[in-house]
Amino acid sequence: IFERVGEQDTPSVATLLTHMGVARGDTDDHHGALEAFWHARRIRRATDTLETIAGAVLLANMGYTFEQLGDCAAAAGIYEQARQVRQLTGTLDTPGGTRLQQAHQGLAAKQAAAEVGPARKILLG
Repeated sequence: IFERVGEQDTPSVATLLTHMGVARGDTDDHHGALEAFWHARRIRRATDTLETIAGAVLLANMGYTFEQLGDCAAAAGIYEQARQVRQLTGTLDTPGGTRLQQAHQGLAAKQAAAEVGPARKILLG
């Protein structure tokens, strides 16, 4: 599918690929989801539509997928990009923007707990 899609780099195809990525993630195929998301991101960059609401949705889904794969650093960076796009488009205070902020904050809390855990173990150990 990705080879054929490369011939049609349009925002609509990027949206379709985003939906495909979400569907793959829903079946725990997170690597397959990322593949679809990377293609969608490439198209959004090529069509100058990454800094749109649809681009923010794509980035948020990428962040979530990286988080599911355990790559918290990549997830945090992508969530931040999505937050910046939401801010740029004036949609940070919408339900989608709120969900993004909650996911980003949840990840930050998870990272903080992971950093405190080993230090606490050393202190109490």
